[in-house]
Amino acid sequence: MLIDINKYKALTKEKKDYKVISINCLKAFFSGGVICILGQIFLNLYGKYMEEKMAISIMLLTFIIAASFLTAIGIFDYIGQFAHAGTVIPITGFSNSMTSSALEYKSEGFLLGIGANTFKLAGAIIVLGTFFGYIVGLIKYLWSFI
Repeated sequence: MLIDINKYKALTKEKKDYKVISINCLKAFFSGGVICILGQIFLNLYGKYMEEKMAISIMLLTFIIAASFLTAIGIFDYIGQFAHAGTVIPITGFSNSMTSSALEYKSEGFLLGIGANTFKLAGAIIVLGTFFGYIVGLIKYLWSFI
């Protein structure tokens, strides 16, 4: 069954609500910004007591632990539903994906459940990140000979 192109355009125009899309974009922008501001606050706080590289690592670890904890108690889902991509893009989204997949399989045991399925969602990100990091590093290395 084929549909007329004009009828299709009318249906899609009727279903699109640009006001909702704009509001969702603003929510994602500001919630991601709040996460970044919190990161800077933690970085400044930790930077008073340790060197910069260690402060960055501790700040990232703080966000990973906080996102994992909030995922485990079920609060991160509500934050994600409000903030949309604002929580997915920072490291909190990565932590959430790993923790949620681990929690989903906890009934199968520690090794075969949590251990085998922790990287189920995040595995593709790790593989592609490693692959493209290698490609960019190789291009930079070869570029140095030019």
